[in-house]
Amino acid sequence: MQKQKSTVIDYEAPIALAEHEYFYTEYKDGLSLVEAIAVCHLNDWQYPAWIRNALGAAMTKLYESTFPDTETKDHKSEIKTLQNDFNYEDKEYAFDRYKKAQKSFLKNLRLSLDRDNLIEAHKRTKRDQELADLIAGYAQYSHTPKPSFSGVYAVIDALTEALNTDYETWEMLCTTNENLSKNILGRELKAKDIFPECLNTSRDILINIWKRHENRLLEEYAQARELEG
Repeated sequence: MQKQKSTVIDYEAPIALAEHEYFYTEYKDGLSLVEAIAVCHLNDWQYPAWIRNALGAAMTKLYESTFPDTETKDHKSEIKTLQNDFNYEDKEYAFDRYKKAQKSFLKNLRLSLDRDNLIEAHKRTKRDQELADLIAGYAQYSHTPKPSFSGVYAVIDALTEALNTDYETWEMLCTTNENLSKNILGRELKAKDIFPECLNTSRDILINIWKRHENRLLEEYAQARELEG
């Protein structure tokens, strides 16, 4: 298995934002940024560094692209400001630059309206999260000598077979509260416990999803075990 990047982060923000940060930074899920900002507003929280950095970098680029002659000025008070020689006779050209920069602004924040828009990206992210959590839930977790999962690929093989189901069959099984599979490493899998977007996910995709989420899940399971004492 390829080496995974560490996802251990020292959060200065409430833990409620940790998952939003993970999916925004690791999965480029722009809607997670939108939701995190909304949560901060609802709770009257200060934006954590990752939100400030994302917004600040995008806003600075938007301004500098609109006014290409912008310079950064250093003051004796060590406060930096932006300065440009904008001539209002140039306003039409500035507006044209702004319209172009606006598209880059949305793309920089992962909120662009291109073919792979933020709703589709968020939907795919939630699907991957659901499937990764499902794999971990059926695999065997060991806390010692170090946190690890075993039986993962056997779970993936069983899930691949179970998910090879059309929507109509899945819907019927949900209605009658039946199993999608009776044997995911000896355990049942209810059809209603699966999002319809997860149906017909291939083995290769499941493996890729697991590799991207494994460290996150190891950390979550380890933290839960430590809290249990």
